[in-house]
Amino acid sequence: MTADSKIGYSRVSSLMASDADLGIFRGFKALNTRNILYLQSELAELEETLQDLDEIHNDRTKGNDSWSVPRSWRAVKNRGDEYLECVHRLRQTSKEYYKALQAQSWLLNQKGPATRARNNLRGFLDAHRSDMSQMDASFILDDRFQEDLVTVSWEEKEVLSEYMEKYLYRAFENRRIASQGGEMLIFSNQRIRSVVRLLAILISSVLPILSIVVLYVIKNEQVRLGMIVVFSALCSTALATLSSAKNSEIMAVTAA
Repeated sequence: MTADSKIGYSRVSSLMASDADLGIFRGFKALNTRNILYLQSELAELEETLQDLDEIHNDRTKGNDSWSVPRSWRAVKNRGDEYLECVHRLRQTSKEYYKALQAQSWLLNQKGPATRARNNLRGFLDAHRSDMSQMDASFILDDRFQEDLVTVSWEEKEVLSEYMEKYLYRAFENRRIASQGGEMLIFSNQRIRSVVRLLAILISSVLPILSIVVLYVIKNEQVRLGMIVVFSALCSTALATLSSAKNSEIMAVTAA
């Protein structure tokens, strides 16, 4: 089957797989939060139920078997009554609860998709609307869901990489995908990262040597102080745009 002969979800999934930035999905953050609240309430009820059962069984007059239930897992298993059922529910609910918490933590740390990528995907879906009339994927790109979109391919990028992806992406064209609404340009993120890495290597090699040469040639003390400020600013700017260094790292390296 050729790329052009694919239809429906097959066509969309092939497109999204062709460019990492097109891996755009709804996070359903509000729904996941609601699910967490439900699970939290259920866990609170189970906690209270177990505490009540502990008090009920903590009575020697009912026999050693009953008295041992809050103190022995073997006694819980041997009885096999509501106490054991409550424990099993607790295990399953707590597992779902912590899994939902982890998912929410991951979702809240994800960045939304780039405007270019979202517009490209929306344009592709609009151009093939007749072919995908039964699909329910295009609605996620509606403006009302903009704050709920996440991209699973997100990675921390340098400022210069983001600038190139936004304004200079045509220079890194990888291929074009024809559609009824025109052509969609797929560019290479790897090429952009390689260019940024090369610039970082060149600047990190040239800038220190250049500063030494300039300060050696200049004899005027006031001009020297001014050049020190200039080279310090250039160093911090290079770190901020050509690397993913944190603010504390930029300050430390610039001071050094």
